[in-house]
Amino acid sequence: MSNSKLWQVLPGKLRPFFKEEEAEFINSLKNLSGSKGYDRDDISVLFACLRCGSPINNLLNIAPGLLPGSLLGGYNKIEKSLSQIYNCWEDVLLEPILLREKKVQKNLVRLLPVIRDHANKSEFYTNINVLEREFNYMLANIKKTKLLAEELELEVLELERRGKDSINIGAKLYNPYNPGVYGSPYYLPDRLSSLTPIRVRDILGEDKATHEG
Repeated sequence: MSNSKLWQVLPGKLRPFFKEEEAEFINSLKNLSGSKGYDRDDISVLFACLRCGSPINNLLNIAPGLLPGSLLGGYNKIEKSLSQIYNCWEDVLLEPILLREKKVQKNLVRLLPVIRDHANKSEFYTNINVLEREFNYMLANIKKTKLLAEELELEVLELERRGKDSINIGAKLYNPYNPGVYGSPYYLPDRLSSLTPIRVRDILGEDKATHEG
């Protein structure tokens, strides 16, 4: 009997790709095709691969009609949006007072929705001490969450190196029914594979009732 979780619909690592693995997956797409036009279904398939840790060859064996170039096009679209958000975050790290700007908040909450909670105080906009307190608290929790994610990722890799079952540890990182570390509002994703469906939806600017993948 399979030990996979209900949401793990594709064969593979049965957990999200880590950073180097995601890069290998994208290189595989590039070796098969250049970037092409895509639709929302292509993005959904792309994230099914990324979250299940499924190599492109596995997917093509199951669905040979899929176009690698369309998956790559969808990846490039979201990667471009992520880069823009990361650049905005780097600016805020240098000048936290930028968080008072609604345009900056609107941009960053697509990856860090918790910013909305910290900025939802009138004194946040009038008292620099309140802003600094909220920002430092948020930053400390972002660092703590990142450290936890890295520890779990290393634990998964060590179990896999020893030929042991790592699926339950992997589910602590990502599980759509119990969000896990990657679903934490303080988790700052460092790759597409660790994006939750809600973050993908927000990055694409979709309506909540339209898509959750």
